Amino acid sequence: LVQPEKYKLQHCAICTEYQFSYCKSFNMSCLTLPPEKPCGLSGRCVSEGNSTFLCECNRGWSQTEEFSFWTDDKSLDICKYHEKTIQVLWLLVFIFSLITLVFHLFTIKNTLNTRTGRVRRLKQTWPGLLALFGAIVSGIYRWSRPEALWGHDFTFTFMVSNPSGLISISQYMQLIKEMSRFVRKTEWTSSNVEKMVVAFTKRQPYLYAFDIAVTQILWITCFVEREQAILFVRSWEALSLLRDIHLYSFTYVFFQRYWADLETVARYKGNLSINEEIPTELIDWMNLHTKKAQRFRNIVGVSIGFSFLYKFLPLVWDMVLSYWTWGIPLTLLAWTIVYFINIFNGYSFFRRQRRLQAVRDLMNNGTIVPFGTRNNFQKHLNANGDIERTHVSDDMTNSVIDESDDELI
Repeated sequence: LVQPEKYKLQHCAICTEYQFSYCKSFNMSCLTLPPEKPCGLSGRCVSEGNSTFLCECNRGWSQTEEFSFWTDDKSLDICKYHEKTIQVLWLLVFIFSLITLVFHLFTIKNTLNTRTGRVRRLKQTWPGLLALFGAIVSGIYRWSRPEALWGHDFTFTFMVSNPSGLISISQYMQLIKEMSRFVRKTEWTSSNVEKMVVAFTKRQPYLYAFDIAVTQILWITCFVEREQAILFVRSWEALSLLRDIHLYSFTYVFFQRYWADLETVARYKGNLSINEEIPTELIDWMNLHTKKAQRFRNIVGVSIGFSFLYKFLPLVWDMVLSYWTWGIPLTLLAWTIVYFINIFNGYSFFRRQRRLQAVRDLMNNGTIVPFGTRNNFQKHLNANGDIERTHVSDDMTNSVIDESDDELI
């Protein structure tokens, strides 16, 4: 599976891109990963004389042994590493992960009044919390030790690899939660849909064990040669892709059956046969129920699609795999931001509901006198006295007080 020789271009007496493409009579030289040029976008291959060549990197860029599986000579590797930028990315991973973890614990404490409720919420969100903790530790570790490279430093590799499995588990738990909510709040779902969710829920422990076990493949790369290391990395990518395909397939079948049940109910409400066209009013009724389901399905599709590309492209494209030194911190940073937005939206919804409930309690206790319509407002005026009003011209057709209307003010 690994043939480093095919990526080493033949070198010539004068190092030009044209001669790199056509000269075949000399020894192997600078590394290229198609479609990039030799030495990558941030470097060039230069002659050292005596038929020897090396990669000369642009200012600020350098070679790295991180995700370098195709050459033993570091001087021939592509120029893909910018240390200052990489350090800033890992520092951002640390900062955003820490903020998100603290905010998540804050929301759990302030939205649940009982210890039992808080413990239950921690059990429901433990994969995400542990993944955030892993991102915090790995971020500060890499920022403080730039020489700690993935696949070479065991501590760093272990801390970065395990959050990937925990993120997958977190996706499973959120998916089950949302699908169970669809089934619980929808009276017309069939038993087949409910059985699907129950069966998927029963498979959860096995899926969790699969994710945790497969993730351990990654840190083994610290103890094997580079030819074996790339096999371990791509084995993890292939197995993770199978998990993503299984997850999306289940989501697709679930919503197909969910909408089929909805159409059956619509035909029953309209007393329609299977061949009759559903009228517009029933289609509008169906759209009210499908809007949230479609939005959730799209979110799941985008999430799985991003994960699919993140694992599929490095599996089949060597150049993308070599840039995983950038992909890992960027992916952790993106996931942390999305996680924070999700928690923030949930907490904002809780605050709005609590304020609304407080107003309802005041109204029920008589502290606030409710008058929400024009007729109720007129009764309030009759009971408490009139008010002074400015003159209203005759050409104004809409009166401020219209006893025949029952509209909200």
